[in-house]
Amino acid sequence: MKNKKQEMKNKSLGMKLLSLLMAVMLWFYVVNQGGAATSQNYQQANLNYYNVPAGLTVVGPESVSVRIWGSTKDTGSVVAYVDLAGMQPGSYRVAVKVKPLQGVMFATVQPDKVDIELKNPAERSFTIKYELAQSLPVGVELRDVTISPEKCIVRGEPQAISKVAFVYAQINAGEEMGIISQQSPLVARDAQGNKINRGIELVPATVNVYAVAESKKVTKELAVKLKFKGKVADGYKMGQVSSDPDVVSVLGEENILTPMEEIISQEIDLSERKERFTQVVALQAPEGMIISPAQIHVVVNIEPIGGEVEP
Repeated sequence: MKNKKQEMKNKSLGMKLLSLLMAVMLWFYVVNQGGAATSQNYQQANLNYYNVPAGLTVVGPESVSVRIWGSTKDTGSVVAYVDLAGMQPGSYRVAVKVKPLQGVMFATVQPDKVDIELKNPAERSFTIKYELAQSLPVGVELRDVTISPEKCIVRGEPQAISKVAFVYAQINAGEEMGIISQQSPLVARDAQGNKINRGIELVPATVNVYAVAESKKVTKELAVKLKFKGKVADGYKMGQVSSDPDVVSVLGEENILTPMEEIISQEIDLSERKERFTQVVALQAPEGMIISPAQIHVVVNIEPIGGEVEP
């Protein structure tokens, strides 16, 4: 009886060892041979630097090659990283790790160690400009844009800082008109407008932005159209009429002013007029518009019908 139990125990141990051996062989096959791996199991992944000590910048590779084995549709979620917690300025060789991904059995990374350097950053000051995160509605513009603070410090690798040409606050104006008050993220761009993400730090990373979204104003030259009322005295008629100036400058909302071709004067009364007269006439400004000049000088000739003008 004792021998039988010992025999069963030995068989169980043998099965466990065989299972372990098969698992190890399968692992070696997957990692070293990869016969079942396809080209989409290989990809470049950005190398993330976690826990960078405050006040330091890191110089190192931007990406590594990651190979995965398993069933996952979201290969874009592969995250490779190194942990720099507690390190001092200097050069190091550190291990690259890959975050666990659902459905992935194995993940290997090449290289599995990278050389990095931690150093005190350079810095440069920039005046902050602004850019729109999305286009404004047609006929709308931003006015009186105020950014606080007005400047920011760009810190980081000297080579990366040298590429920075502008720092912008991104304004999301939306569809609403009126006063805009928001915290806007800062973006560094090179001379071609490309965004610079790596190797720099923006201090502060966000700023307060105040602006006014209102209808876009434009200026247009419009002809003056004279408006009359009343009738001259019997036996007389209106002759030549002139205005000085006959064209004025109008400032107003773009969508209203663009289709306009003329501006109308206030009414000039001709009632019982028998002779030439000069009058200062105001122009009728549509609501919200500014006319320059706002008044014109009008000369109206009154002539007798079929005869000479009275002395």
